[in-house]
Amino acid sequence: MRKVQIHCHRGDREGLRHLLEEEGKKGWYAEKIRNSWKVCLVRRREQTDEKARCRLVTCRSGPEGKWTGRFGKWSRQSGRPSGDGEFEAVRKSWEEKGWTFGCFFGCTAVFYGSERLEEGVRPVQGEEEKSLLLREESQLFVRLTAGGLAVVLLGALAAALFFVGRASRAEWEEFFLVLFTVWIIYSRFWALEAVLRPFVRRSIRLGKPLPAWVSFLSEESARAFLAVLTGGWAAGKLYVMGVTYQAAAMGAGTVLAVCCLLWLGIHFYKTGKPVPDFFSGALAVSLFIILLTAGFAWPSEGNYRFLVGKGGGSLYLKETAETVDALNTEDLGWGPWDSAYVRDNPSHYCLEERLTYTYFSDELAKELQEESSGFRFFSGGLASRLRYVGTLEGRLKKIDDLERFLRLKGLDLKEGEPVELVPEAKTWIWQDGRELVSLFKDGRVVIYFLNTWDERRFDLENSRERAGITRRLIEKTAAGRSEITSAGCRLSLAEA
Repeated sequence: MRKVQIHCHRGDREGLRHLLEEEGKKGWYAEKIRNSWKVCLVRRREQTDEKARCRLVTCRSGPEGKWTGRFGKWSRQSGRPSGDGEFEAVRKSWEEKGWTFGCFFGCTAVFYGSERLEEGVRPVQGEEEKSLLLREESQLFVRLTAGGLAVVLLGALAAALFFVGRASRAEWEEFFLVLFTVWIIYSRFWALEAVLRPFVRRSIRLGKPLPAWVSFLSEESARAFLAVLTGGWAAGKLYVMGVTYQAAAMGAGTVLAVCCLLWLGIHFYKTGKPVPDFFSGALAVSLFIILLTAGFAWPSEGNYRFLVGKGGGSLYLKETAETVDALNTEDLGWGPWDSAYVRDNPSHYCLEERLTYTYFSDELAKELQEESSGFRFFSGGLASRLRYVGTLEGRLKKIDDLERFLRLKGLDLKEGEPVELVPEAKTWIWQDGRELVSLFKDGRVVIYFLNTWDERRFDLENSRERAGITRRLIEKTAAGRSEITSAGCRLSLAEA
């Protein structure tokens, strides 16, 4: 037995008949059509017969023990009960003509035969048949909607629990990865069916096949198109973050999805035949590459702000922390500090980019001890619980890239309020008071920031805090001048 996904819209009778007929030519007959819009096929012939034909016959009632009501699982409240002899008479009529009965679903019986055979009795025709088929299409759409709503409700419930529990960024990424996987691979595209439903119902009322472009917009083409959009966007974002290997992996999945989409269009418009099984496999591989990259190679680590990539940093404790030259809690008058974490970021807009986090005394050691003592679900991770003063330093390749660089960090320069701290640099502070950005004339950019969960703010009206930030910026100004002087000396020596 084989299970094949039906690559046509629910209610598209001609598309369904065409698919079953193509399988019938290979000797595979439909034994059951499932609610998930899959057909179970069994081998009836070993030889291929190009003259094999499939016919769909509409009936008011089904086989013994079934009712023509809700699709798949029949309801006694709708349709006529079996046992009135109509279906048995139809089956006998077609089998006497040499046709083979396949299966029954909804209000339709499937028969297989040859083009030279005469057809049997069709008990329902005209307006009554259209009415039954429209009702069947409505029942299919209701079931599709119920399945999609179930996924949405479960996702909303899980998101609410994650939000209430202050989940860490890593936990949020895993949650969205699972939700995205379920929605793309297993659930049905309700929006696609909803948009194209008027065309399907119109074809039933007119008794004509669907337009070619509507038939092409199947679930597989929608999955491929969505994979191209998400993969392309993610690959571009990874590239501007400076992580080229992850961008290449995401790009590979996107290219494979593009190939699947192009091949699907060429195959459909040239042959008009249903999608082969291996296409769904190739599409699943491309989705898997994209999802795998998104879940395990996306450049993030917990909730640490602005951190790109994983590992590679240095942790300074106690006396060694004093060697770290960065804005800290003592500069701001918030209390002592005793530890720092320093690491370099990959960067697209900067020649180099360095991050420094300085922590309040004893807080890092305490949190590390609690973290190692046991698993703390929905704790938000160390990054969300720790209070720190962060410093991001970089040198832009082009000063005009400042807005794009900040946008990559989740900051909109239009939301920043200009402030005067040092004459050599333009400075902005954001409305929430957790971010302060300074741009020097030589392209150096400095971002001072706090944890988004921290209740503290940068208060420039506080003389102690303003003096501490200003002193650090003056030191950056002096460091920039010394670099220019050193570069000029090296140039003069080279000319000499």
